[in-house]
Amino acid sequence: MDNIQELVIDKVKALSFNQQKALIRISPASLLAGEIPSKVKKLVIEWANIHQVELLENSELATKNKPLKIIEPLE
Repeated sequence: MDNIQELVIDKVKALSFNQQKALIRISPASLLAGEIPSKVKKLVIEWANIHQVELLENSELATKNKPLKIIEPLE
């Protein structure tokens, strides 16, 4: 899944996958807008549920223009 780009802003994850874009709510993890393949959506939602605390922390850091912490990928 190297071709996924992401950005966490205000508790929403902006996701780009092969020219497709989506917004993912962090808590509770869900697709807000856009379209991505169902397999990718399932993996992203699973990852967001596992790393919800880290994503919310990064959201706070982003609002303060501070560096974001690295979050482990889904294995």
